[in-house]
Amino acid sequence: MMLDAASKFDMVFMRLEETDPRYLSYFEVDSKGKQKNLGPSVLKDWEKSRSFVKFLKLFYMVTLNFLARYM
Repeated sequence: MMLDAASKFDMVFMRLEETDPRYLSYFEVDSKGKQKNLGPSVLKDWEKSRSFVKFLKLFYMVTLNFLARYM
């Protein structure tokens, strides 16, 4: 449910790259030359997450249905 909610703000996250330097600093390399985090999400990441959300919603509904019948 959280991923579904976040995916509605995909353009906002992409816009943060242009408007908020602190957002990009979260993904920079640390003092030891190691990358702290993978990097900001790109459009392809959001498309993949939407596909995954469809699967998760179906899985969630099946789980609720199963529990309602057998518990």
